[in-house]
Amino acid sequence: EACRLLGKFDECRATYERALLRHPHDSGIYNNLGNLYADAAQIDLSLDTYRKGIAICPDSTALHSNLLYTLQFHAGSTTEEVYAAHRQFNETLCEPLRRAAPPHDNDPSPERRLRVAYFSPDFREHALGFYMLPLLTNHDKSQVEVFVYSAVQMPDFVTFRIRQVADYWMEYREWPDEQLAERLRADKIEIRGDGHLHRNGARPLVFARRPAPVQIAFAGYPGTSGITAIDYRLTDPYLEPEGGPRVPSAEKLLRMQTFWCYYPQVTDIPVAPPPAAKNGYVTFGNLNNFKKFNEGTFALWARVLAAVPQSRLVMLAAQGIHRQWATDIFARHGIAVERITFVPRQRQRSYMETYHTIDIGLDSFPYNGHTTSLDSFYMGVPVVTLIGQTPVSRAGYSQLRNLELPELAVPDHEDFIAVAAGLANDLPRLATLRAGLRERLTRSPLMDGPRFAREVEAAYRLAWRNWCATHPRAPYWTFAVRAPVSVRSSTMRVSGSTSSERFVDSAGQ
Repeated sequence: EACRLLGKFDECRATYERALLRHPHDSGIYNNLGNLYADAAQIDLSLDTYRKGIAICPDSTALHSNLLYTLQFHAGSTTEEVYAAHRQFNETLCEPLRRAAPPHDNDPSPERRLRVAYFSPDFREHALGFYMLPLLTNHDKSQVEVFVYSAVQMPDFVTFRIRQVADYWMEYREWPDEQLAERLRADKIEIRGDGHLHRNGARPLVFARRPAPVQIAFAGYPGTSGITAIDYRLTDPYLEPEGGPRVPSAEKLLRMQTFWCYYPQVTDIPVAPPPAAKNGYVTFGNLNNFKKFNEGTFALWARVLAAVPQSRLVMLAAQGIHRQWATDIFARHGIAVERITFVPRQRQRSYMETYHTIDIGLDSFPYNGHTTSLDSFYMGVPVVTLIGQTPVSRAGYSQLRNLELPELAVPDHEDFIAVAAGLANDLPRLATLRAGLRERLTRSPLMDGPRFAREVEAAYRLAWRNWCATHPRAPYWTFAVRAPVSVRSSTMRVSGSTSSERFVDSAGQ
């Protein structure tokens, strides 16, 4: 694992593969090896490794969750296949716990102050930690009482800041799922929010035990959890438009203006002029996790490079044979290896400064850049994206709509090439866009922390009213607020599940 953290992919792979030969029934090795393959964009091999581990240890939530998360990166997976895998996890491990959960005895007063709980092992210098800062620092404490449950192993300044604004702070790293669920019930939590679901360090079986009357998924996970014990999921009208692509969801959707709220990790690095001005050629780039890359993406980028002679491409990738795999694909499409530059994983400041070497971002597909694209915009680098059918493949479109730059989000490959090449061949336009992009981002909904907090609180209140309306002890007048399947407030619309089965009714339970 130390080799993996140091970016030594080949050494780490060899070590795990040897260990698996000696310990063929160790599910932990399958899990770690699957993670390694995923990091190198060997998604088929990664999924196969997780499945082998699950066959040995069917109760491993880590293996199941990594399988479900990694399916989102697989270019060949259909939405139905991804959803079916999530449903299988729910039926196998979660449903028995949900059915055994006792009813809640929280006070069903719809307008009172709500006790809201947040969980994460990443309340630190991590994308999710920075995502949570605008929400937690802007919460209206007259409306919500904030409980933060943390499993951070190495606290830092982000941890300290979040702890400052929390009303209650608890460490749960060593607690088993059952004990954690019992603690939530004892704390009389009304709303439980979670941004991990099936990502590293997640605790989905706590959700399955229904420790809170209303459970809401948001932030770090790109789509449905598949878990019937989760009532709602936060999204926006660009990621999942009403009447748009039919994407199955176990949860009802709470649509806000934007799913994103960006908090830059480094603010004192200025936006630099386009590097093409001094280089004499345009540099495209993508600094996402390498697992988001695939042969189809490289083939499309190769066509962009071919359309812009002398252009270059910068990608982020640890040392290893996967770099050769990438350059071989570009070579098959006529792009010389000299036009491709790899940069290793870096500390945050160096990573942000790398955008000084990039003129135009090329988004990955089907899993778009998320926080990475917001970093790119903050550093003045526009990103061209394809508009897909699933939430993970519409992230770039969502962000660009909120930036009022919809022309950079396109529906097909030919338009992608045309837009990227058009920007590359119009350096004055590119320079103007670059110079104003940080200000555009700063004044957009994507960085409006107070607005984001008010919308999240409105979602919580609507979900809570719906729960109260069905509670046997609710005051008689609360039944008037029971929401139908689709309800519009001033900021959002609530939609029912788009799957063929209704897991939860309009009141969430």
